[in-house]
Amino acid sequence: MARASGVTPVVAEVPAVEGGLYHVDDLRTQVVFSVSCLSVSWYHGMFSGVSGSLQLDSAHPEQSHVALQLPLHSLTTTSGSVTQTLWDEGWLDVRKYPDATFVSTQVVSDGPSQARVAGRLTLHGVTRPGTLRVHFVGAGKN
Repeated sequence: MARASGVTPVVAEVPAVEGGLYHVDDLRTQVVFSVSCLSVSWYHGMFSGVSGSLQLDSAHPEQSHVALQLPLHSLTTTSGSVTQTLWDEGWLDVRKYPDATFVSTQVVSDGPSQARVAGRLTLHGVTRPGTLRVHFVGAGKN
């Protein structure tokens, strides 16, 4: 077995982001997830065309607010048959419920580039509490 020695990990500092109202860039934003299937394999999926906003308080991130809308018909997975099953009436029923929404109730910073965002997820006409683990990638003006 080879062993690396003298290797120093590099940690990039995330630049400070100006507080204010940010709108989700629906062309570049994706919601990605993974789900275990019977503890044997994993399915990976993605929603695109996401819309929403972030009201960022950079001095007090816990005062920030997020609202997202996911077009459920944009769902794709690593299996075409799984995608079709999820679109159908027994699961997401995208014809009757075309969107899912998430509205934050609390933001907890987990460091300079990560946070947990608790909120209310509305899916299939039902609203329940949920928490998202988010990772800050960057910001800029389009």
